Amino acid sequence: MAENSVAPVERGGTFFEGGTADADGGVHLEGLVHVFPDSDPDDRIKRRSGGNVVCILVRNTHSAAVTPGQVVTWEAAHFGKRTDAPCGTLAERVAGVVDDHLPAAGAAVNDLYWLIVRGKADVVNDGGIAADEMLFASGTTAGRIIKVASPSGTQACRQIGTAIATVATATEGTVFIDVNGGPA
Repeated sequence: MAENSVAPVERGGTFFEGGTADADGGVHLEGLVHVFPDSDPDDRIKRRSGGNVVCILVRNTHSAAVTPGQVVTWEAAHFGKRTDAPCGTLAERVAGVVDDHLPAAGAAVNDLYWLIVRGKADVVNDGGIAADEMLFASGTTAGRIIKVASPSGTQACRQIGTAIATVATATEGTVFIDVNGGPA
């Protein structure tokens, strides 16, 4: 979809926008792919780079809200349309990153939100990360990413992206995302 087309939900928003989310509302929009300009989460007019971010409008079917920057899994029966729990193992297939423009409360159960599958995103990490390191879903803290110096064959297939900048010990960093699991 072209960058200048109109998205049914703005980046940083959800389909129900804080209202009561139900499993039937917006079903026809599940799996919609949209390209957004790479903008700063704190100032959407300001571009972070000259690039774009590819997102899929997905439904959160996990038992709790998903929050900005978490890495999540696909719901088995609805690949490309619905996400389930935050990733919790190194070998887990990552669907993408929960929209880093969402408010801290994230996307409620059954609400639709943008899942980042390609482009830059602020992703929650678990420990220090250096620029250009390969990043994977953390096997320690669900929804976070870690670096793996020498990934096994299974892990190498599950790489979520590459770090853009060094993050010493902070809990959040900026990571270039290139997920291999999305249908986009």
